Amino acid sequence: MSTVTSVLHNEQLRKIFRDKVSTGKSRKEALIIIAKKIVTMIYSMFKYNTPYDSNRVLV
Repeated sequence: MSTVTSVLHNEQLRKIFRDKVSTGKSRKEALIIIAKKIVTMIYSMFKYNTPYDSNRVLV
């Protein structure tokens, strides 16, 4: 559910979702890719004790 909400409200994640779907991935596969990206961002924020930076989403 957090992945679906993130795609609805976060422009960068929505762009990644649309790009994956347009390249032939199913919607479910695209959501799994976004979920992995969210988990990676959360892990990085905890590991390096940094706040959320929206500019690093597309890196």
